[in-house]
Amino acid sequence: MAEKTCHAPWLPLENPQEKTTWWVVSGMTGVTVWHFLHHRLTLTPFFSCMTVASDTFIYIILEYAGRNSLFDLLAHEQRNSGGPVDGFLAQRLFLHITEGLAYCHGRFVCHRDLKPENFIMETPKDHARYNPDRPWSSDSLKIADFGLAATLKAGQRLMAQCGSMPFAAPEVMAAKSYDGFKLDVWSIGVVLLELTCGVSKMERLMRWPMDGALFADEEKAREIFQRTSNEEKFRNDIVRDFRPDYMRKAGNESIKNLLNMLTRELLVFDEARRSSITQIEQSPWVVDARRRAKEWGR
Repeated sequence: MAEKTCHAPWLPLENPQEKTTWWVVSGMTGVTVWHFLHHRLTLTPFFSCMTVASDTFIYIILEYAGRNSLFDLLAHEQRNSGGPVDGFLAQRLFLHITEGLAYCHGRFVCHRDLKPENFIMETPKDHARYNPDRPWSSDSLKIADFGLAATLKAGQRLMAQCGSMPFAAPEVMAAKSYDGFKLDVWSIGVVLLELTCGVSKMERLMRWPMDGALFADEEKAREIFQRTSNEEKFRNDIVRDFRPDYMRKAGNESIKNLLNMLTRELLVFDEARRSSITQIEQSPWVVDARRRAKEWGR
């Protein structure tokens, strides 16, 4: 089992009733959403309880999937090879991400904080396959941390700024109303960018400080528009960091499909033109991943 503990030390101690009320309301979102989702690619709760005490803790007891996140995998690869993960591994992991997110969106749940730290790499259940130097060797992951998730009605727009840069979409950075589902699609686009190009690729493209802060900043939203509006240059900036061995093995058609999905479906500045997760599932690069999954044995 795994335990997630939350507290709110920044709220005023002189008003404990306000502190308690805030966490009961805020915590209920994550607890309710977690109980609403039961899929092999999302963390599953065993039970949840809330205790209201002087420190106001919320305990959420979850299945134990593993101790490492997708970020740990990316950082490990960056340290050891100086670049991104193998392209075929990236394709497999992104297939899992799209399947898990499609399930969430099908249940009218948007996550709003998708980033490598919030995907847990599963530890192999077969102990013979366990490698302490590579504990994520099952090459499978689960979506975690639904603390900022929201359940939506058709057409509902959100206003709360959520997430971390650069995984938050431009409309969130600019403090505009947004479609929570399209926010998630942008986020997994940035995750895919890091899978195929290495850690902090978006920050390097935008020349942003790598502090992860999120705040209302229309200037940064405009920078994204300027960088992505020239598709040819944007594609060239991306492909520069693809692994050469993957490009050789995958072939021109697969690389073209990957770039098309990144620049024309996922990392699209205009929310209205950005693809839905259902459309991403039908994108040729993901369809190819689904075909390869039979060879990989899922």
